[in-house]
Amino acid sequence: MVNIEIMTEARLTVPEAPSHTAVVRLEGISKSFGSNAVISDLSLEVRAGELLSLLGSSGCGKTTVLRLIAGFERPDIGQIYVSGQLVAGEKEWQPPEKRGIGMVFQDYALFPHLTVAQNMSFGLRGLTPPARRSRVQDVMQLVGLQGLGNRFPHELSGGQQQRVALARALAPSPKLVLLDEPFSNLDTDLRAQVRMEVERILRDTRTTAVFVTHDQEEAMAMGDRVGILYRGRLEQLGTPEEVYHWPATRFVADFVGQADFLPGTAMAGGISTEIGDFPVSRQWPPGDVVEVMLRPDDVQLFPDSAEGPEIIARQFRGSENLYTVLLPSGKQLHSSQPSTLVLPLHTRVKVKVELSHIVAFAVTPTG
Repeated sequence: MVNIEIMTEARLTVPEAPSHTAVVRLEGISKSFGSNAVISDLSLEVRAGELLSLLGSSGCGKTTVLRLIAGFERPDIGQIYVSGQLVAGEKEWQPPEKRGIGMVFQDYALFPHLTVAQNMSFGLRGLTPPARRSRVQDVMQLVGLQGLGNRFPHELSGGQQQRVALARALAPSPKLVLLDEPFSNLDTDLRAQVRMEVERILRDTRTTAVFVTHDQEEAMAMGDRVGILYRGRLEQLGTPEEVYHWPATRFVADFVGQADFLPGTAMAGGISTEIGDFPVSRQWPPGDVVEVMLRPDDVQLFPDSAEGPEIIARQFRGSENLYTVLLPSGKQLHSSQPSTLVLPLHTRVKVKVELSHIVAFAVTPTG
């Protein structure tokens, strides 16, 4: 008999995203390059003052979405609105310079022959020289680069170059700022620091922004909402808590955070698995084969002398130990435990599953 205990608690409460006026709205956007469909029937809104993260693996269409919003690409189908004005559609097109959108590129795209101040003032058209200098000083102070206006990009650190690129995008007071994997060229320690600085600047200025990344931690930390893209389609759009705790699809569940999927069979009022029965509110047709999602932080371990699950691996991650537990069926579960709890390999354990809610997905028959 497998030594398992299953507990369920009250459903987590997720704060609702504030209601904002849409700064950008995409309606049924599709885009192909030759025979390659990159974006398929994409609809979403970006609210005023919101930081929206677009998360997905390489090639899923994230950067193409930014390029469509900015006006660097034309949609094949659908409409794009900026501040309620149609900027791209079947019979309407506004070029990038008319959309009032700033962009921070992955490689920063700074002009190497221009100074920091000249880079920042590049997009300030229609201002008198004194007004242009005043605006540059304002954004230079905003991003913490006072006194560096006469330096050239190659004389700056990676983090400073990042802030110059952001300042250049913010200088014209755009309606929206687009950031295309802006931290990917920075090392790990600097990346976290610069990310926090950039987020602070965007929030202090109440700038509406769309931030593209393949890094889950960045997307969840920065975004008021997170959109998950998969093969050009929007799999889910919600708060970080929603996409992590209540993934809409099997792909989102597997992509956002680590997850194990335990096979089970639907029965009246729940799902039967090899480690016990899980009560669920959704009524699956009895006999349907499903998978129950378990996160490592759902699974607790206690040493037990009885025959049962066995620890077969441990990864020390500083603040935690990630254990791999082998069930009698051969299925593996992962458990996140404090770094101070060190259990030897091959220890037999009691598994205590603490779930605030049950997430399960139907198994699609093969063959």
